[in-house]
Amino acid sequence: MKYVLKQAAIEHIDNINTLLRLSKRHWGYDDDFLDRFMQGFNIKVPYLQQHDIKLVYLDNTLIGFFNFIINKDSALELDNFFLHPDYIGKGHGRQMWNLCCQYAEQLGFKDFIIWSDPNAEPFYKKMGCEKIGERPSPTMPNRFPPILQFKLK
Repeated sequence: MKYVLKQAAIEHIDNINTLLRLSKRHWGYDDDFLDRFMQGFNIKVPYLQQHDIKLVYLDNTLIGFFNFIINKDSALELDNFFLHPDYIGKGHGRQMWNLCCQYAEQLGFKDFIIWSDPNAEPFYKKMGCEKIGERPSPTMPNRFPPILQFKLK
């Protein structure tokens, strides 16, 4: 199996958003939640043009994507990390995580933070992240997704 990183371009935006919704649906969210989530978090052309989104391919099949931002605190933040649900639980998430961390190291950072879906928190902890707080959800009242930190080697 060969994993390849490619730069996202405008022609990939529909595939990215389809993968984003499918990945989020994996956690059992209903269509109402997913519609609200996609209104706030789908990838739009201006976002794509401003951020370096990496597409992850396995044997020429798009299986995931990720990207970092520099947040308001000037920290590196993993803004998106989504894996197609057909590849969850089979070791591909760890491989994608390794590619993501290598990229963060190339950016010259020693650590990064993640604002995680609560359901993905166990994955991030398994990868070595530590929970450092919570942040209110903009799409669901009384929901406080975790903030995690990962220290690069």
